[in-house]
Amino acid sequence: MGQLSINRALLNEFAPRVSPEAIVLYLILADRAEEDRTLEMSVKDMCNALGKSESYVKKYLSEMAREGMIERERRQAADGGNLSNKYTLLI
Repeated sequence: MGQLSINRALLNEFAPRVSPEAIVLYLILADRAEEDRTLEMSVKDMCNALGKSESYVKKYLSEMAREGMIERERRQAADGGNLSNKYTLLI
């Protein structure tokens, strides 16, 4: 997994516009991201890591996407089933 390296100035820029829990989730994602700042992680795993329900985690992901902190890419299996989204960290 990738190393956690966050530009504090950029993070401070987003803190007033997203919930504190979204910042914590971003830090969790950053800690687990690959060197190219991408990761594939299920919402269920995010719920377990953050200790919050699926609805809250989805809300935090939406906050981060809206503010340009992350990009989400929907993925599907060859049989049409859903896979975990791919996330790209933008800050």
